[in-house]
Formats: sequence, C-alpha cells, structure tokens
Amino acid sequence: MAIEFPVHVGGKPMLATIMNEEGNEVQFAYRIRFSNGYEDVFCLEEGIVEGDNKDTSIPYAKAIRNDIVNVINLDTAKFWQVFQHPIDGIATNVWVIEKDDAFQVFYNEYYRFELKWEENEWIVSSRSKDPDHKIDPVIAAKVETLLRAML
Repeated sequence: MAIEFPVHVGGKPMLATIMNEEGNEVQFAYRIRFSNGYEDVFCLEEGIVEGDNKDTSIPYAKAIRNDIVNVINLDTAKFWQVFQHPIDGIATNVWVIEKDDAFQVFYNEYYRFELKWEENEWIVSSRSKDPDHKIDPVIAAKVETLLRAML
C-alpha cells in the first residue's frame, strides 16, 4: 500500500506512511509510520481518529485527521497525488484522486471539485451540495498543471 503524505506533528514537519490497512467492513484502521520512527494503528470511526497508544498518539492523530479520510477506498493502481498549498495561511494537503473519468480534489477532509478532460481541455466542476461552495481558482490551476505534467 505505502501511501505517503506530509504532516505536522506538534509543529514539526514529518512524513506519514500508511503501511497497511488493518480494519474491517465497519471500522477503518491503518498502521501508520511517521518519519521520526513513531508507529501506531489509527482507527477512523464516526469522524474521530484515535491511535491504539491513546495519549501518546494524540498529536499524531491530530496530524492525520484531515487526510486519513482520503485513503479510504483509494485505488493505488490509479493516479493519485498529494501536494501542499497554503489555505488560510496553513500548509494544507491537497489530494488529487482519479475516480471514474475525473480527477477529484479533496482538502481539509472534504471533496471540493474535480477536473475532467473534455474536447482537448480540462473542465473544472463540482458536485458539492454546499450552497456556499466555491472552487478555488488557484488550486484548480495548480491541479491542472500537475495533471498536464503527470499524464
């Protein structure tokens, strides 16, 4: 599996590596190793992320909270990429994940928009039901540049 993404644990930049899935049909659990050597099994249940080592794992669980949901059902055989972009002054992981015939964009836990190749151009759209939802044009341009370079 080996899915890697940048995190900040207690203000220190690190890399989180998902070693394998250890959950079942009703519980999502992943063994995650951090670049400082810390390793634990983290469970995601009803929007809460907890590590097996309870108090010791709290700063690590906080560090992966906004990203771990993107790993659920991630098909590593298809295109996926993570890059950081400042959102409200905070370095935020932006996930670009190929699903069906589009490249969906997620950050801060949620689906934001997608890009689809149609008639020799990238079309940006969103299926978000949030009435206040807006597509960030800077992130959309970065994703388009990424897709042009990678595909």
